[in-house]
Amino acid sequence: MNNKELIKAWGNDAKRKSFLGDYKTWEVWVKVPKLKMVFYRYNLPGEKAIIAMEHMKQDYDVKDDTLKWGKSVTYLEKQDKDPFSPNLRISIYYAADLLKNAKMELILKSRKDTGENP
Repeated sequence: MNNKELIKAWGNDAKRKSFLGDYKTWEVWVKVPKLKMVFYRYNLPGEKAIIAMEHMKQDYDVKDDTLKWGKSVTYLEKQDKDPFSPNLRISIYYAADLLKNAKMELILKSRKDTGENP
């Protein structure tokens, strides 16, 4: 997506959360088949990225009194390009805020590039 499309896609909180929910359209960063894990990565302006870690999770089903397996997603924040630096586990709300801040950076950059006052 180009910057205009991203600004529109990240226009409000609901759109940002929808974008996060569509993490399977992002770049596949790492697959770990034996653990049934897939890491999807979306690079933000600057050094940051949001990573969606899709993994299997076991939950207790109260109705059936059983444990059941299902897919789950955990969001992580990558703060720099070093592949070995730790990732921070974040909530979907914090991830949406990262997108909001990235949107503002894109708007300011666009205004600067076109000569508009910020």
